[in-house]
Amino acid sequence: MKWFIDEQVEEEASFDSIIQKLKRIMNDSNALFMLDAELAKRTFTPPAE
Repeated sequence: MKWFIDEQVEEEASFDSIIQKLKRIMNDSNALFMLDAELAKRTFTPPAE
C-alpha cells in the first residue's frame, strides 16, 4: 500500500510539473516540440519488489 501511495504522489508531482511547463509554453511551437522531446526520453522503471 505504501508503494502505491508513494507512486501516486510521484505521478501527481510529475503531472503538475508538465502542466506548469505547458502554461509557460503557451503557443510557442518550438518550446512545445522541445517539451515533447523531453517527455519522450522518460523511461518506465518497474517497482522494486
